[in-house]
This record gives sequence, structure tokens and C-alpha cells, in this order.
Amino acid sequence: MDLMRQIHDRAKSVIWLNPEPEPFWGTGDSEMHRYRTFCHVAKTCSTIQDLERVIDDVMKSYFRT
Repeated sequence: MDLMRQIHDRAKSVIWLNPEPEPFWGTGDSEMHRYRTFCHVAKTCSTIQDLERVIDDVMKSYFRT
């Protein structure tokens, strides 16, 4: 987790796109709950439509007028 902390501290933004549905984060061998604390944005993204939604959301949050 030290590496994730360094990335978070040095980056303007950490965006993590995870193909697993959010209810599965932290189950089985998933470490997503640990990684999520170092992400500015963490979203499920497994389709082109998901990617479009995430990009739209990120752009809106970063370029609010």
C-alpha cells in the first residue's frame, strides 16, 4: 500500500476503473476496498457505455463552471 499512497500523493488524480461490479469489491481475492482509499475516483467499468459514463462524470467534476 505504500506504493499506492505515493502514487496518490504525487498525482493530481488517481482514477481506477474496475471491471468487477462494485458489490464484488472486497470479496474473494479482491483488494479493491484497500486500493479505493487511495483513489480520487473508483468506478465499475466493463463496457463502452460504462467508459463513456465515467469519462462524462470525470469531465463534469473537473471542468465545472
